[in-house]
Amino acid sequence: MADNSKFIKESSRRYGLDDFSLHYPGKKKDSAIAALLFVIALAALVIIVLAETVVFTSTYATEEYSLIVFATLLPSYVLVIVFAVFVGIGLFSKRHYINSGEGLHYIYADAKEFKVVENFSGSSVAIQEENTVQQNVQEVDEHGNPIYYAEEVFDDEEDIFVNEVNSTVIAKERAKSYEEIIRSIDGVLEKYGLKGDVGRALVSSMAFSPMIYARDIGEYIPTIFKALGNPNYVIHYSSNNTISNERTLFNSFEYAKAHSDSPVFVYIDGIPAKEFLTYMRSLYTYIDNPNDDYYLSCNGVTCYIPHNVYFLVNITKDSYFYDISRRYLRYISVMKCSVTEVDPSDEAKPYLLSLNDIKNSKRLAMEENALSEQSYKKLDNLLNILREANGYILQNKIQRKIEEYSAILLSIGENEDSVLDDCLANNIIIAAIITTEPQKLESEFHITRLIESEFGADKLKKSKAIIKDYVSIFGAGGGKK
Repeated sequence: MADNSKFIKESSRRYGLDDFSLHYPGKKKDSAIAALLFVIALAALVIIVLAETVVFTSTYATEEYSLIVFATLLPSYVLVIVFAVFVGIGLFSKRHYINSGEGLHYIYADAKEFKVVENFSGSSVAIQEENTVQQNVQEVDEHGNPIYYAEEVFDDEEDIFVNEVNSTVIAKERAKSYEEIIRSIDGVLEKYGLKGDVGRALVSSMAFSPMIYARDIGEYIPTIFKALGNPNYVIHYSSNNTISNERTLFNSFEYAKAHSDSPVFVYIDGIPAKEFLTYMRSLYTYIDNPNDDYYLSCNGVTCYIPHNVYFLVNITKDSYFYDISRRYLRYISVMKCSVTEVDPSDEAKPYLLSLNDIKNSKRLAMEENALSEQSYKKLDNLLNILREANGYILQNKIQRKIEEYSAILLSIGENEDSVLDDCLANNIIIAAIITTEPQKLESEFHITRLIESEFGADKLKKSKAIIKDYVSIFGAGGGKK
């Protein structure tokens, strides 16, 4: 309900000239005191004059004596007269007001009446009921001044912090989770005719590295790109060139710089594993540390490598993935997924993957999910044995990538043992087991037995399968079969 008893101050309309003078506008009590002082001053002046008259008219006073008395009392005359003049001004002078154009001396605020309402909608309804013509009409009070409707706002320091916290909560609520992103990708892919876990494999691999090995899904890459709707570029391997000689690569960089929120995919097809390092060498420093800024030069042209470019690579079918240089295997993430072809839908529309959504999802996942200390201790024991076998050292930047990768899969509700197995099999084990004496992994270091003793006989099945596959390539003498 409206409350008519409250007032609000508005801007000044009057300016007082005498507010910085030696006196101030007082009340009746102050005026009475000033009048009394004025009377006393007049009385003192009369007494002094009378005294002087007596002195001059005295028969016993000489002329010299009278002059001495007059000179002595002269300052008192002056003080009394000046005091009387100022008191008189204070009593009998009238206030004088000027407009704002003559100079600002003091601001007088005029009070304005207003109504405080619970909400604006209620006041609007009330106005419409009172007025026959339903239009926006400015209400005025009995003096003709406009009435302003306002809601009371309490803005103290505590409320500011509360609002900041509430804004953060709202931002978190609006951020998409990894589960939502993965479900959206897989849902769109199914409408395009592919059913599987491509979304899970893609976003987790993107969290680990910008260099992704699209294992066994090369034939589905065109459909995946069509379903995603993100910009994509295809480069076919040529033994006569390196990646830095491909004009298509520089085109992707230019587009990525202009569209920083969109992941840009570059698919490089048909690279022999043994030629991988030579062909991709110019990108190594970027893959080694994608958080820093790097530039690529070719034929006198230097181009910045944007951080939103992701490389999907595929090797020839007659190549072993293990033949890729260990320097690159350390940073490559394997995108391993299962795909089944289904009937496409006529209502298929591409899903645009947003880098901002990915960053927000990563933040939420990292805040709420992490591998347990027990799992890290078991992982440390395994990696210590691998370090003895081939000198593999887990770098800090790879450790951070493990945390990000595992947080994604944990955030979508997967079991910790299976998450750790996926992380090792797709990102760590392949680089960690490369050695010049592969047979010793089992005969001397007993890697499989160590995994089973640390994690359990039925755990890390994918990782153990990769170790077994790698060892099976080589004969007893260490050469390839």
